[in-house]
Amino acid sequence: MNSYKDIARNKPSFIKSPEFIARYRSNKLAEQDSNSYMSIFNNALDNKDYNLVETIVFTLPYQIPMSSCFAFSPLYDLEGNSLGLNHMVELREERLPLNFVTILPQSDKTYILYSYLAEDKEFFFTIY
Repeated sequence: MNSYKDIARNKPSFIKSPEFIARYRSNKLAEQDSNSYMSIFNNALDNKDYNLVETIVFTLPYQIPMSSCFAFSPLYDLEGNSLGLNHMVELREERLPLNFVTILPQSDKTYILYSYLAEDKEFFFTIY
């Protein structure tokens, strides 16, 4: 967020740009969500609350030559219907529900872990 402060200081006219404002708000929300998830996960680890996260494991019978992990919030349901961007860009108090995907290759197979917070299960499984 410091880069936005630098831009505003060096080029004040930018802060009137709708694109600048939208990017700033989006990044501010992402920062708030990251801090919220970090707090949730740190508290769960401190309290040994491992039921906080639910995970579905998919096993592929071959090795994918890469590992990865990422988080996302769906934009479409499984039928291709738009969920709208409102849940991602509106100013909000609550955190954005995220899906977490982890890809773990082994020598003869690959595990794909699809995880979410247990409290978000209803959100994700009503759209899927």
